[in-house]
Amino acid sequence: MLFFLTIPIALFALGEMNFQALIGDSFFVFMYYYVSRYIQKSIKNESLLATERFINERLEDLVAMRTKDLRASYDKMERLAVTDTLSALYNRRYFLDKLDALIEKDNVFFSLYYLDFDHFKIINDIHGHEMGDSVLQVISERFLRWQSENLIIARVGGDEFGIIQIHGPLTNRESNFELSKRIVKLFEEKVLVGDYIFEVGVSIGISRFPYDAKDRESIVKYADLAMYQAKKNTETEKVMFYSQNYGAVVERKNRIELLLKTIDYDAEFTLNYQPQFSITGEKLIGVEALLRWHSPELGFVPPMEFIEVAEDTGSIIKIGKWVIDCAFRQIKQWNVSAGSSLQMGINLSPLQFDSVDFFPFIISKLEEYEIDPTWIDFEITENSAMNSGTIMEELFTALSGLGVQISVDDFGTGYSSLSYIKRFDIDRIKIAKELIDHIVENEDERLIIKAIILMSKGMGLSTIAEGVECKEQLDILSSLGCDAIQGYYFSKPLTKEVFEEKYLS
Repeated sequence: MLFFLTIPIALFALGEMNFQALIGDSFFVFMYYYVSRYIQKSIKNESLLATERFINERLEDLVAMRTKDLRASYDKMERLAVTDTLSALYNRRYFLDKLDALIEKDNVFFSLYYLDFDHFKIINDIHGHEMGDSVLQVISERFLRWQSENLIIARVGGDEFGIIQIHGPLTNRESNFELSKRIVKLFEEKVLVGDYIFEVGVSIGISRFPYDAKDRESIVKYADLAMYQAKKNTETEKVMFYSQNYGAVVERKNRIELLLKTIDYDAEFTLNYQPQFSITGEKLIGVEALLRWHSPELGFVPPMEFIEVAEDTGSIIKIGKWVIDCAFRQIKQWNVSAGSSLQMGINLSPLQFDSVDFFPFIISKLEEYEIDPTWIDFEITENSAMNSGTIMEELFTALSGLGVQISVDDFGTGYSSLSYIKRFDIDRIKIAKELIDHIVENEDERLIIKAIILMSKGMGLSTIAEGVECKEQLDILSSLGCDAIQGYYFSKPLTKEVFEEKYLS
């Protein structure tokens, strides 16, 4: 612009241009400059706007893509938060939150099903937890294929599953039972994992909202109680509805638990002794020590009732030591005074094996009372052994190493077999009373007992039949080759004084 201004100024200085012309030319120069600047600036702004629009569009695309990724991640996180990773069903947290949400609504009716799969612990103990997880995945896949819109199915822990069935107020127990039968049928087909085949029967407990309870804690507890009762039910289908009677059962169980914590063992516990005889009944060969509890508050408490509580609370370990001490001391006294070699049968809980001082305690008592180890016969039930978290083979080997005798109690009611038992260091098979009860009229059970006796003899094991109550049973067992018996036919459990008077005086 300065170049263009110098020309009119020079002409004006030379007198070639008057002042008016100078002003006019200068004005046009300034106008040209500013218009040119404005046009250039406008072009530049348009370019900048175009660039900005392009950048904004790219940013919007990137934000949209990022938002989509974040939404996908959020949805995945949300699914993971409510899903059990092993089963792909809902998890316990979601299940309980759903119960809370339903209970807070008005005019809502639902049934809660609690499920537990029978013998699952055996699968874990024998085949390992990886196999147990595989079985759970097969179970869960069946649920996933089967579930309908009005059902919420969750794995609530271990091998326990929960189902919420939302329904109307007119749904009755018959409808609940029909659904339960469909669930039972779902698992009638065996579970196949690799080369292994498993039977996974199911136990079901049912509580109904709002009829049984109106809060989440109670409705869950009641379904769990009903399931517990279903697991104990061995005679009918394992489907139970909550009953108010279960509340009394729980209250008594809690009372027993409290009393066992403060019990005076020597004052309230006693041992009764059931004689064991050779099959002819002519020779007394031993006794089984049976624990009895006479509570000052509750009176006589059946062993099946308080032993279960003692195992649940862990007090069975201390009780077991008391029983062993008394039984050892008693058999020592009897065999020395009578010059005999009677065996003392002592029942063991699998929880005792988990105690770190169990074997040292046995050794110390054998030494303290100077007992011939062959006088002691430790009995462990087939079911308890199979459900124990400890390896049976190691347990039996360790006990046998002490020189004591070992019996498998209640044989024929559990899940093992003689082909499995033969691996263990045991001495005797005790045939379960449940088999003996129908031996007279049931040919199938006679054949089962015959097979047990023949196979036991083939493996060098002796046999003793429990619960023999009549001569017909005795004659059949004798013809089948059973070695010994115990039961009411010869004698019921006796107190120490009565046993001594009847057999040792």
